[in-house]
Amino acid sequence: MSVSIPVSPEIKIRLDKIKRPGESYEEVIEQLLDDHDDLDTSLCSGWAKRAKEAISEYRRGESLTEDEIIKKYALK
Repeated sequence: MSVSIPVSPEIKIRLDKIKRPGESYEEVIEQLLDDHDDLDTSLCSGWAKRAKEAISEYRRGESLTEDEIIKKYALK
């Protein structure tokens, strides 16, 4: 049985970026859910959460390069 799930155009674009040729949206969503479930039971779930936060910070331009850190904190 098939069910339609409405998603915003932005979510569809994000799913399309993940989707491989020949893969269904159901397979993409199933993999995302499996990855989510794995994070919840992982010993490293705290690290996974921090990695996601770091990626978000980077995308917002809130991260510094190694050279910027050295210069800012006078490490050399």
